[in-house]
Amino acid sequence: MLTSNSKARSEPFVSVVTPFYNTGQYLEECIRSVLSQTYHNYEYLLVNNCSTDRSLDIANTYAKKDSRIKVYTNIQFMTQMGNYNNALRLISKESKYCKIVEADNFVFSNCIQEMVDVAEKHPSVGVVGALRIKGSTIGCKGLPYPSQKVKGTDVLRIYLMQRKNLLGNPTCNMISSQLIRERHDFYDENSMLEDLEVFFQILGNVDFGYVHQVLSFTRNQDSITSSIEIYNPYLLHAYILMAKYGKIYLTDNEYKKYFTEIQNEYFQYLARCFIRSHIQRGENEYWKEFWNYHKKGCDYIQCNYKSLLNEYIFDYITDYLLNPKFAVRNLYHFVKNNRLKEKT
Repeated sequence: MLTSNSKARSEPFVSVVTPFYNTGQYLEECIRSVLSQTYHNYEYLLVNNCSTDRSLDIANTYAKKDSRIKVYTNIQFMTQMGNYNNALRLISKESKYCKIVEADNFVFSNCIQEMVDVAEKHPSVGVVGALRIKGSTIGCKGLPYPSQKVKGTDVLRIYLMQRKNLLGNPTCNMISSQLIRERHDFYDENSMLEDLEVFFQILGNVDFGYVHQVLSFTRNQDSITSSIEIYNPYLLHAYILMAKYGKIYLTDNEYKKYFTEIQNEYFQYLARCFIRSHIQRGENEYWKEFWNYHKKGCDYIQCNYKSLLNEYIFDYITDYLLNPKFAVRNLYHFVKNNRLKEKT
């Protein structure tokens, strides 16, 4: 009969990584969730990005209690993704898998065990995902039960054609450490959606494992995307990924169909925002930042942003002029929604 120590030694070694910056409000909950794991054969790397709150003190306090915890502090402040990349470069050469747990999120006690079990059962799997709770809803849904393994390309095709995100944020996944070591910078710091785009670069050659259980909790605003949530970035993200990877993972006919759909939906949305921004002149600073963000995204994939936007604005205004009922109905809903916002 195996003792708990001998069992831990027989299990694959896992590197758990939490990069953090000024997350004292949530960091202790995050650390406790990792230390409560039913899986025991892991190291826990806490990487401090020059925090100015009590985050480092919290990390050091727990490091004194558990020898698996190692605390690192960057010599100088890095960008968020720079800190993530730096943290991933610190994982042990002995680790077979890597689990990121973002500092403002947490994982449930069976998370690592369930993910390792799937990965060990299916050696072709390079990334393991699972259901998650985001705020008050369950996310990363989409694979039929009880399938534990699908082709990585199938996950990407589901995103491109159905816009179902089975990957979630970094806390949702466990990744083969070898895949991380093969990239000096695991995340492309120049990407507009670095935490998602990396999977479009690595899942083309490996399978995707899946646990049909809720294994992590993500706050309503993911730490990586929280700063851009107000710009409603998700249509832009879908458009970027379709433009960059649609031709790789879809057939020619599929690409033409779904690229046209997402481009129409995205620029129709921007056309509506253009009209709204001219009505809401009191919010000029917000709209300035909004347009800068979306222009940057379109520039990232080198699309003819101004020409397309003008074309869709013209079509939208023409619809108003030629269809008074359409115009009145939309104006009514717009005024109604703004009055509701004012009351709240």
